[in-house]
Amino acid sequence: MRNLKSLVNKHQVITFFTLTIGINFALGIPGIALASTSLPILRIVGFYLLRVAIFSPVMSGIFITWLGDVRKEGGRRNARWIAFGVVGVLAWIVGTLHMKSSMPPQGGLSISSIIFLNGPLALLPAFVFSRVFAGSQNIRKYLATLLKPRGNVV
Repeated sequence: MRNLKSLVNKHQVITFFTLTIGINFALGIPGIALASTSLPILRIVGFYLLRVAIFSPVMSGIFITWLGDVRKEGGRRNARWIAFGVVGVLAWIVGTLHMKSSMPPQGGLSISSIIFLNGPLALLPAFVFSRVFAGSQNIRKYLATLLKPRGNVV
């Protein structure tokens, strides 16, 4: 594990792109293939794979930042759970509306099953936004622009 940490710390950019592209291809290609099938269950699995592949860059960045972090400091636990809950509910609503609008009507999925299926997918953006208040100072710095973007509005 120590060798892996030193290797990642020496080649962070290469590791980031390797992880991101690897996760994207490993999940994206089967996701595209399954999403275009005629069976509803396979389309749903493809939908899940594509949604997870979308988060590969930020998950790779969090992993690399976490692996290279030696200082663990206490974050704001209450703020972390509040952010997780608020973003989770919003992501659940947006994901449900997107899936309802993008699924063909002959798919046979009711709105209640779509709501149920989007629950686990809402955990991804909720996890990412809750990491802004994480215990690791480097992860908080890495994701700080989610709350306070740099630069001008224009």
